Amino acid sequence: MSKPFSKKKDAYQRHFIKLPSDLSHYIYHKEVKAEMMYLYALIVDYLNEDEFGYAFPNVDTLALKYGKSTRTTNAHLKILRDVGLIEFIEGTMYGRAYVPYEPLEADDFYGKYPDAWDAYKSNIKKLEYERAQARIRMQTYRDKQG
Repeated sequence: MSKPFSKKKDAYQRHFIKLPSDLSHYIYHKEVKAEMMYLYALIVDYLNEDEFGYAFPNVDTLALKYGKSTRTTNAHLKILRDVGLIEFIEGTMYGRAYVPYEPLEADDFYGKYPDAWDAYKSNIKKLEYERAQARIRMQTYRDKQG
């Protein structure tokens, strides 16, 4: 049986990958998909910060954990690199390594990617429209019920 998740300290004893909240802005970038935030999290999870300063899982391992093909995983890694979330280090003794970077804060992100800001505002307008339509439907229903 499933039990509700608890955010209380030490309530969840198994391994946990933390995601920075500022990652949420990146889904409004035209090239980024929300699922790529999980790929970013995998790289953060593999980060060997103390000894090397980078993560060095091979692409096959990432693809397996990501649930995508190696080709798709590589394409998504390049997008994460292009938006500044990771850097590739080629030629390490482990092959390619990755340095994950902290996501930009909202103002910096939307300043750098104004199209993402437009997409965000467009989403807000869609949500407002859907809410207005739901209110109209509810009022129509109530009016019919008497």
